[in-house]
Amino acid sequence: AKVPVFDPSTPQEARKFVKHAMELSERHQVPVMLRPTRQICHAVQDIEFNEKFSNEIPQVKFDKDPHRWAATPRDRYLLHVELNKKLKLIEDEFSSSPCNKVESGSAKVGVIASGMVYNVARQILRDLNFDAPLLKIGTPFPLPQKMMSDFITDCEQVVVFEETDYCIELQIPDRRNVRGRLDSTIPSAGELTPDVVGKVLSGLQGDANKTTKYFSADAGLAAAIAEQQTPPRPPRLCPGCSHRSAFYAMKREFGKRTLYPGDIGCYTLGANLDAVDTCVDMGSGSDIASGFYHAHKIGRTGGSGGKDRPIIVTIGDSTFLHSGLQPLMNAVHTDARFVLLILDNRTTAMTGFQPTPANPEDSNLNPERSVSIPNLVRACGVEFVRELDPYLHDDFRSVIREAHEHCRSPEGRVAVVIAERSCSLHEPETVEKRAVQITDECDGCRYCLIAFECPALVLSKDGSRVDLNEDLCVDCGQCIDSCHKGFIIPHPEMEWV
Repeated sequence: AKVPVFDPSTPQEARKFVKHAMELSERHQVPVMLRPTRQICHAVQDIEFNEKFSNEIPQVKFDKDPHRWAATPRDRYLLHVELNKKLKLIEDEFSSSPCNKVESGSAKVGVIASGMVYNVARQILRDLNFDAPLLKIGTPFPLPQKMMSDFITDCEQVVVFEETDYCIELQIPDRRNVRGRLDSTIPSAGELTPDVVGKVLSGLQGDANKTTKYFSADAGLAAAIAEQQTPPRPPRLCPGCSHRSAFYAMKREFGKRTLYPGDIGCYTLGANLDAVDTCVDMGSGSDIASGFYHAHKIGRTGGSGGKDRPIIVTIGDSTFLHSGLQPLMNAVHTDARFVLLILDNRTTAMTGFQPTPANPEDSNLNPERSVSIPNLVRACGVEFVRELDPYLHDDFRSVIREAHEHCRSPEGRVAVVIAERSCSLHEPETVEKRAVQITDECDGCRYCLIAFECPALVLSKDGSRVDLNEDLCVDCGQCIDSCHKGFIIPHPEMEWV
């Protein structure tokens, strides 16, 4: 893409690099990418504010230049030539940039690292008493070639640590003495964790004993963990989450034979409940459902034995507003037949509770004009649109059953059901208090744990029954439907609201 890139190694540096990137972008009139990897995005660090900021708002001005902003093929060629010249100037700037630096060492093996893995490599070199020179690259593209060439020339061999894939390594013209992902010195997949980096560096140091000493499993720690007998706890939907209620109703109504294309959001955890079969990218669920429907239709008409299987798609409200409209329009246009279940919890729960266009307020609680999801669905050409609270289990099952019957009827098409209930984590006050009790008759069959998977339902230590973790329970009462034997009941001493 020929876009200059900054790779921060700490949250503090990410903040500093934003300023460098903005200044570079203004100076050369090019877009610039800040590329923090997962560990930087999830890291926590105290940030120092040393700079003085101006409150002056710059003048907003757009200079009309059709040769740049509405370029013809000839203009694009000239712009490409100009971009190459800019990248060369930027490379020269990066050669003297404080974002890149060399830490000297006496060893003949050099280490090149960028991003978070720079900190990992630096610490492990100290732990190993490995006095290797270390080149920190904070600007992997365009690579400061002179700086890189001088560093490699001073070493007998170098190893390149970078995430998520090779970028620096590919830009090194002469890689005869370069070790990295390309020659399998470093694994070609997975994060560069301390154990991975440590094994590589101790191997280059030539001391296999240190590999065992520093990076083998801690037997004492492993024994202590085993003694605790802590059960595995995979990620799961929160207690009281209305998505769980919708998934549970959906599975009870349609069973395992149904195809369940999903989408990206916290509701992707419906895969734990066997209610999400695919998750490719934002908005993909409806496109995949259309493909499923037409493939099975061709199979039936072509005599290859294709079976008519129910198709239920799930997508969140924010994902639908972001990427779900076009696939829905395409499904209506091509006469695909499936049920689209929009899980509307009135926020963007997975990434920090940002408001959606359907909310009446922006992120600063300023009033905004909200967009109606039902009206948007109807504008896409959908005739069957229903809205219902998934907490109303029996009614919700009836609605999704009706939706399926509609989309498979001769005059039907795509049917949309909007499951409306606020996120229980973001707006806990919206959960009506309906405390439950697990009776003494519970026999520990584990059906509720598997089919409903609420974190507040836990297996007793001896495995004889299911108990209620009252520290996690939000008293939503939804788990009552998850026990087909009737052993989860309304709490007799607490009034239901």
